[in-house]
Amino acid sequence: VLKRLLAVMAELEKEHKLTLRANCAMTVEPDKPIEEQLADLVELQCNYDSPFLAVRTAKFFADGVVEGATAYLSQPYAEGAGKGEGWRGAMNWEADALARAFAAFNNAGFQLHVHTIGDASTSIVLDALEYAACQSNGDWRNTVTHLQLVHQGDIQRMKELGVIACVQPYWHFKSADWWQLVDHKLLGDRAEREYPLRSLFEAGLVVTSSSDHPITPLPNPLHAMEMGVTRRVCPPASGATGYEALSTEERADIRSMLHSFTANAAYQLFREQQNGSIAPGKLADITVLDWDITKIREEEIGSARVQLVLCGGQVVYMASKTPFVEY
Repeated sequence: VLKRLLAVMAELEKEHKLTLRANCAMTVEPDKPIEEQLADLVELQCNYDSPFLAVRTAKFFADGVVEGATAYLSQPYAEGAGKGEGWRGAMNWEADALARAFAAFNNAGFQLHVHTIGDASTSIVLDALEYAACQSNGDWRNTVTHLQLVHQGDIQRMKELGVIACVQPYWHFKSADWWQLVDHKLLGDRAEREYPLRSLFEAGLVVTSSSDHPITPLPNPLHAMEMGVTRRVCPPASGATGYEALSTEERADIRSMLHSFTANAAYQLFREQQNGSIAPGKLADITVLDWDITKIREEEIGSARVQLVLCGGQVVYMASKTPFVEY
């Protein structure tokens, strides 16, 4: 699937129809030889390495998900998990094998992007990343993503290891039709503390935001920014009830959220010299909104509308042919 997708995108680029810059990753499987998978990724990197299309990242799934009771937790799931007393989920990788794989891909010049949901999983992932750091000396900008449950001490470890925290603010809210029936049922009181956000920023981590599409069916970054600031769903379904704020002490400010989608994201993708901010010499990849989202009410952020999109200085989207008003 990945090879077919890359081929299609490469053809679009050749025809000057690709209007986004993609950094693609290949998933590394625990039950396949590491050497063969590394060779496959090297081949993809050689075949696709342009300003619009590159393959530079190895994706790992350390554990599963809470809703399947497969995320690896430091304390057992609640009785509603249906997996028997004491069930904590499981890792997809043996700890030593994960560490060796991390080191192998870093040493070959690849960034790591690691799915980790449970707090026990994240601790093991950080152990493996620390091992990899001792085996190689490079600017890998390794990233852990999701971070549903995290030990406070591991947040500081991420900072010390230079690990990037990639979050999905689209999920940072309570809803009666999911949070109560799934997260709280399986995690108990721990569900009140899931998806830390402000703590990551305050620890000085580089925090980036993503959608994990198609898990997030409508990957609108403006919705995510509002949800990061309010910790409520955005926008609420018409007539919906039971949508509450999730751990309000973990609300982030709008400028932090904006940086997580722009400057910090560019840094994660090794593109901070080309993208992420407006400055002389950088590529003019710019999105223009109808409102200044740093100055409007928090609950209005998700209602802002895109007016203009530039890619490399070329207009690729315009909401209206009406000229912009100059202020």
